[in-house]
Amino acid sequence: MSRLKANLILVNGQVVTIGKNNNVHQAIAIIGNHIVAVGTTDELMDLRGPTTRVVDVKEKSILPGLIDSHAHIASQGFRKNDVDCGYENVQSINEIKRKIMEAAQKKQPGEWIRAWGYNEEYLADKRHPTRDDLDAAAPNNPVYLGRVCYHIAVLNSKGLELAGVDRNSQDPLGGRIGRDIDGEPNGILFEAASRVGKQASVPSVRELRAALKTGAKEFLRHGITSVHDAGSYGSQQLKILKELNKIGVVLPRVYMMAYSAVDERELLDNFTEAGISTGFGDQFLRIGPVKRITDGDATAATAGLRNDYLGRRGDKGFIYTSSEELGDFFIRANRQGFQLTAHAAGDRAIEIVLQAIAMAMDDKYHPDPRPRIEHCAVLDPGLMGLIKELRVIPVLQPAMFYDFGDMFLREYGEDRCKYMFPCQSLLQMGIPVVASSDAPVTTLDPLFGIYEAMTRITNSGEIVGHEERVNLEQAIRMYTINGAYASFEENIKGSLEVGKLADIVVLSDAILGKSKENIRSMQVEMTIIDGEVVYDTGVL
Repeated sequence: MSRLKANLILVNGQVVTIGKNNNVHQAIAIIGNHIVAVGTTDELMDLRGPTTRVVDVKEKSILPGLIDSHAHIASQGFRKNDVDCGYENVQSINEIKRKIMEAAQKKQPGEWIRAWGYNEEYLADKRHPTRDDLDAAAPNNPVYLGRVCYHIAVLNSKGLELAGVDRNSQDPLGGRIGRDIDGEPNGILFEAASRVGKQASVPSVRELRAALKTGAKEFLRHGITSVHDAGSYGSQQLKILKELNKIGVVLPRVYMMAYSAVDERELLDNFTEAGISTGFGDQFLRIGPVKRITDGDATAATAGLRNDYLGRRGDKGFIYTSSEELGDFFIRANRQGFQLTAHAAGDRAIEIVLQAIAMAMDDKYHPDPRPRIEHCAVLDPGLMGLIKELRVIPVLQPAMFYDFGDMFLREYGEDRCKYMFPCQSLLQMGIPVVASSDAPVTTLDPLFGIYEAMTRITNSGEIVGHEERVNLEQAIRMYTINGAYASFEENIKGSLEVGKLADIVVLSDAILGKSKENIRSMQVEMTIIDGEVVYDTGVL
């Protein structure tokens, strides 16, 4: 044992290492910000000194810090800080109107009201709200109402005016402006068309800072020590995260994608000019892959498909780009040293991204480029074979089955749903599957994500694709060491091994040997980042 004494020792636990041999131990010791020993409680007590904090975890599980490999910290915060229209809070359009009306009473006329998270599937009205609904709630304020997927937005009349949308506006590539029978915009902006709403309603620096702080607390509370932030507010968000780290605000480690929902090419241009690319930064805030959007969203049934949606003749969703255009973009980004990724949910979009990745890999060879695809919702064996051939990392969201699985079955059909987020098939092919929440689209709770990866159960009790369920060890790896691999960090985190960063989570129970339902109800009691306790329920 080291002559140095530990600053923290966790004892009498179930230490699930997720190491090469997946060993399970009783205790773990930390000196500074690194793990220095794992073993039995008796062995590690030799590292106890006069200032060592010893925590008896009472046979509960100790896991590596959990990694959410695709989420939106700021958007999670805005869901809390702005008007939250998630299905837990509203069940009808009238309730949405009431919440927006209450928000308007606290605003000055002309100030933007932002509301988030509605899902027409869970509304009694079974439809999207319209400009008329929002006008009735807030006639003197512009309103931006984002659907839960963030790919569809509703603006009221003042919002449409500020966004420059009128009856003469043309549908953009990859999007559509909803219209009434007279051709007037009805306020619903689908996919690429919704970007004008984001551009018109950009939050202030103060609002963005508050949202990042609020969102970060939510991630820490759920044991998420690292987030691959899929981007929302570009370089402004990066600047604020850097400032928050500098002044000591507690945040998860962030691997930030070069992407802005307002202008998705902005970061690549700015970073290229500054000589910044993937890996730039430190262990708390690093630049991740450059990201592009290629299609709609699986949870909105707008993903770009090869074949029609079930019962929707001629509707194959939305495609934003071609493989040639995306390939040129990826070649440029690859030459600048960026890891590559793209949002691609439907099988047609995934095919386009794989073709573009192949072009970039042919242009310049990297021994270990680790290109990614975010979502990979609708796959088939042929596409899985290409993913393996190109060594692409699929970043999946199995937690989506609970909220959206019944809609998946209805819109995509059972045949395609067999290969939605196909974790088991990909793992069996030796592909390092990575799990994530896409929060706030689904709950950011990774324990619920683990449960869903193991069950693939919907809100109504249906199971989507029995064969693609994974076991507990596979699910935990998807949220730990595989996530670290996706950010080139598997040598410093993702497992509880000597020499790695002390990013650790203590659960409310022992996870091994428990039923799936018990795992679903577990909570995080302690979150440790860099050897420091950053969240503690006080139970231990």
